[in-house]
Amino acid sequence: RDNVGNLSTDNKTSASIFVDTFSKAFSREPAGPLPKISTRRNENTISDVTISPELVEAAIKELKSNSCPGLDEISVKLYKSCSSSLIGPLSQIMSTSLKTHSLPSCWTKASVTPVFRKGDKCSENYRPISMY
Repeated sequence: RDNVGNLSTDNKTSASIFVDTFSKAFSREPAGPLPKISTRRNENTISDVTISPELVEAAIKELKSNSCPGLDEISVKLYKSCSSSLIGPLSQIMSTSLKTHSLPSCWTKASVTPVFRKGDKCSENYRPISMY
């Protein structure tokens, strides 16, 4: 349903309603003043962090087998069965990302799926779930 209660019957209108609802949820102005942030510099930076192949391997082992694939459509089963071939390149990509303070552009995209909470089927009763 849209914000006046009209029931949507086509996918394009439903998608538009969800875009409006979810964008409003994440574009609100702060309710009060923002907290003061310390300007003290920290000697450690994220550039000093290295993602080791062992860390990547441990993270792959902890992935839940029933997790959905991301936008790349690579399943957890594939990550787990090919982990010995993937851990080196993945650790290099992640370490380079931290050193350069940038993310590969494909890591900044997600597929958002509306998931119904409870109550009336109006757009406010859905929450956005990102599938990376």
